[in-house]
Amino acid sequence: MEDPVLDTSPALRKAFACLRDKVQHNKNRKVWRPPPPPHNVTQPLARADARSSFEGDWRSATDPKDCVKWLAHPFDEDDVHRALSKPYPVHIQRPNLPDYYSDLYSSKDIRAYLASGQCQYSYNVDVVRYDGSKRMSYNMNDPGPRPGSAPGTPAKLGRVWKRFEKEGCSVRILHPQQHCDKLWALMSRLETAFGCCVGCNAYLTPPGSQGFAPHYDDIDAFILQLEGRKRWSLYVDPNNLLPLHNRADFDRASLPAPCMEVVLGPGDLLILPRGTIHEGRSLPDTHSLHITLSANQGCSWAALLQAALPGALQEAAQRTLALRRPMGPDFRRLGCHTALGWYASASYSHRAASHIQGEWELPGLLERRLRRMFKHFTDALWAHIHIAAEEQWEGFMAERLPQYPPLPRPGSVPHTKLHPGSRLSPVAQPGALRFTRPEPGVIRVVHGLFNDRATHARGEAAQEGAGTAGTALDFELRQAGVLAKALLRKDPEAHSVAEIQAMCKGHTEGGEVLQVLQALVAAGLLRVLDPGAQSPKPGRQKRARRADEGAAGGRRHGTGRAGA
Repeated sequence: MEDPVLDTSPALRKAFACLRDKVQHNKNRKVWRPPPPPHNVTQPLARADARSSFEGDWRSATDPKDCVKWLAHPFDEDDVHRALSKPYPVHIQRPNLPDYYSDLYSSKDIRAYLASGQCQYSYNVDVVRYDGSKRMSYNMNDPGPRPGSAPGTPAKLGRVWKRFEKEGCSVRILHPQQHCDKLWALMSRLETAFGCCVGCNAYLTPPGSQGFAPHYDDIDAFILQLEGRKRWSLYVDPNNLLPLHNRADFDRASLPAPCMEVVLGPGDLLILPRGTIHEGRSLPDTHSLHITLSANQGCSWAALLQAALPGALQEAAQRTLALRRPMGPDFRRLGCHTALGWYASASYSHRAASHIQGEWELPGLLERRLRRMFKHFTDALWAHIHIAAEEQWEGFMAERLPQYPPLPRPGSVPHTKLHPGSRLSPVAQPGALRFTRPEPGVIRVVHGLFNDRATHARGEAAQEGAGTAGTALDFELRQAGVLAKALLRKDPEAHSVAEIQAMCKGHTEGGEVLQVLQALVAAGLLRVLDPGAQSPKPGRQKRARRADEGAAGGRRHGTGRAGA
């Protein structure tokens, strides 16, 4: 009888081939391991602005990106993004331009704000001092030397200034853009350039003092030195780059050696990526005033994916039967508990040890099954990344600063009935509005032109959430071309209603175009340049009338849903 082991039948050869491939696959398979910490953190960067004078500033910039270039010259927008992403601190010196930022804010502005009686402890101002071991708060008008706090109490100028001059306390003004028009104007344009909310605080420190303990923030910081000089010590933890949450009050003894020590003078800029540990102390012979502009709080790829994953998984589960099946016995094979059983066999002890230490390894069949499930999941993820991005844009538009100079609110100007000769011009600055698709067949215009300046950066701006009247307008998707022609034109010249109707000819009828434009005018997004002008020539009137009659004869179209 022939030895069955030597059987060369096709079925047996196929079985041996499958076994050989499986063994080779297990040898070549990549096992997930925790990534090692980075060893080569990019060194801080120092640049000098060699200019002795400059022409123009952010006020004359027509493109919001030019505001970023003015802020960080000689860096441009791409250089700033690269520094924040690497990440590494950047010091830009301007020894010949000490007044570069001086007109934005001053210590006189702080005194005037405190004297107005509108400044409340903890909400608008903090009075603090750091003694080398802890930060102490003096948010109270009590003349006693002991620290304390009375949130909401109106701050008295005399008491705050005495603590500043006599007791070495620092004064932090919260959200000065709410009362300083220059900061409002600058930050509104920076928000458009960065695509996120920009915050601001002002810090006034007496000579030889320090207000805050070493800490890092969950924002990217731009420190603009306005008056005096301050010494900064910066620390970078290579095992905690770009953290998603802030941390306050490090013990200085636990910190490594500074990666950068720098003295900021008037006109200098210090860029601190998220997670840079920092502390600042004014020089013994001068006070210091700087403002800190913050950006990119909660803006990361991790945050975007976190918002997109739940919806993508739900959609994939609805479409894919395999994701809805019970896990069964395979579930027991997941986790480190299974590895304990491997210790019974000496040949598997090394596998059990690595499994318990976090070097996860899946059985081959289960791994292939999960990879097929992941394929269905990632197919659904792409669409939900766009959905999550649009939701973030709507939230940003609901919370951002209103446009500067302020625009007349809808309803504050007399109603104007459009005719084909009416000349229209968009009022939004470039990037001040956004199109989203909240549901199939709907196009939404989202903006923050009429947001409340007084609630900016307090979390109160989005009172009803995105999509409410005043921040969003919904139209039917087929009207998107009209919206683009009316709101996204790059040419500065105004166009008449008849000209916009001609641009949209072939995909939107003239009567419907007129209805969309009328809704945009009522919402304050279009300005009528000649509200008292007469109608155009009879020929144009006749064509417009014919288009209106055609639109009314059984072809009724909706225009604005919300806010129109």
